[in-house]
Amino acid sequence: GGWLGDQFDQRMVIFIFMIVHGVSLIMLPTVDTFKIAVLFAIVAGLGHGGRAPAATSIRGDYFGRRYFGTILGLSTIPMNIGGIIIPLMAGFLFDVRGSYTISFITLSIMAFFGAFLILTMPSADRFRQIHGRTAN
Repeated sequence: GGWLGDQFDQRMVIFIFMIVHGVSLIMLPTVDTFKIAVLFAIVAGLGHGGRAPAATSIRGDYFGRRYFGTILGLSTIPMNIGGIIIPLMAGFLFDVRGSYTISFITLSIMAFFGAFLILTMPSADRFRQIHGRTAN
């Protein structure tokens, strides 16, 4: 993902990997054989494994090295909150509904929404121009 982000528009790279990740979440409730589990693991690994490094490197393009640590640290706050709440909600929904399907479909929709949201970002150059920042 990081290498692809160096070759192409990082917003498009992240968009594609988020779509792939969203598709993997739709696949998850249908896993009923080892072959399907392996297919899910490959698709989920590509989606998450590609998005994570691209999303990390795009922070440097937008905010430069000087603010990289601050931006990375602040962005982990909502991710960590989600990492706590989402499994609890999924477990609660399983207890109530007897299935994880609603949880995975909801997460998939959120991934698709995030994928399209990233396309609304201005280019890194335009962002720095708007906010009066340099690439350093």
